[in-house]
Amino acid sequence: MGGFLSFVKKEALHILRDKRTMLIVLLLPIVQILLFGFAISTEMNNIDFAVVAPNRTETIRQQIERMEANPYFTFKGYISQAEIDDVLRKGDVTAVVVFSEDYDRLVTNAGIEGVSEAAVQFILDASNPNNAGTGLGYLQSSFQSGISVASVAPATRVLYNPQMKSSYNFVPGIMGLIFILICAMMTSVSIV
Repeated sequence: MGGFLSFVKKEALHILRDKRTMLIVLLLPIVQILLFGFAISTEMNNIDFAVVAPNRTETIRQQIERMEANPYFTFKGYISQAEIDDVLRKGDVTAVVVFSEDYDRLVTNAGIEGVSEAAVQFILDASNPNNAGTGLGYLQSSFQSGISVASVAPATRVLYNPQMKSSYNFVPGIMGLIFILICAMMTSVSIV
């Protein structure tokens, strides 16, 4: 145990004596936590969406206005069914909301019949699966908030991190990674 304590004392004196080593030990972890934890983000801040609506009714217009009022969405206009693949491939939009021809009837009768799966369809560019999953969650949440009928869609709640901020997940993980890297770096500096 005496040899280990001597080693700890020698290393502490070495770190305190060398200003560059002090910068590595104290400043580098703080910079890395700020950089990796808050600058890197997997959140979707803007979802450009287009709408396919065979019948542009007042109900559909109101639903689009509710979605567009959300700061996460930007309405890019109406398109036809044939244009869906083209606008997604070009990257003009991230998502397309497709309303069925009988959407108004289905929403009106939702309490009696329930709304079929074909009433509304969300089509997303899933070239980045994480963004597609997040975007789908945003779309479903925004869409459901505008409908007062409980049987239109299942209720969904996000219990942990409801704002879906990636820094809440990154910072704790990055802290552990940085501590491991700093220890390895300090060991290699001591050996050199």
